[in-house]
Amino acid sequence: MNALTAAALALPAALDPAVAARAASHARRRRVAGLAIETPRLVRFNDLLARLGRAPVQADQLATAARQLDAVTGDGLPPCIALRFECARLLVAMVGDAAWTPAPDGAGEARLVAEYVQDTDDLIPDALPRFGRLDDAIVVDSAWSRIGAEAARYRAFARARQLEAWLRGCAVAALDFDRARWEAESRGTRASARLRQARYLGTAPPLLRVQ
Repeated sequence: MNALTAAALALPAALDPAVAARAASHARRRRVAGLAIETPRLVRFNDLLARLGRAPVQADQLATAARQLDAVTGDGLPPCIALRFECARLLVAMVGDAAWTPAPDGAGEARLVAEYVQDTDDLIPDALPRFGRLDDAIVVDSAWSRIGAEAARYRAFARARQLEAWLRGCAVAALDFDRARWEAESRGTRASARLRQARYLGTAPPLLRVQ
């Protein structure tokens, strides 16, 4: 989740936006694992990609990508798709969490991604073995550079909230714990850590130093 650009977890080269123009001139394949890619669905999918700032994909690219994944991975969800699907699940949780006030930057894109991965009427049916989440992975990949940092903050918040509930012996839903409180407590924790470090080193923080 921290490194969508890692070579071992990169999406197939056939999906590179730079390939789109070349694929358009000689597109032949239109099937992903036996499923025919329908033109109206592909048009809607590319409309979404455009809103996320990504170049369109062609049916041939999708078919070629599935073949490339089939050649290098075994049974089950390919790792590069599985990674992005975990990111998608995190985004769905973030968008639907009333305790998390999203940052203005990227909030709309996060919502678009969350809505798409939950849609049952998408480009590739989710039930398709191995490649049913390929389109979801492309959508996540298209937006991640702008929403990934916010998702990481939400994950840290969710973990802190879960720990707080465990310490209090109550359900997460019973907590009065939102983003503002988490950020305030995080700042306090960092300040306390700096103070402990300064004491350990035998120095005082600048604001407490006697002039």
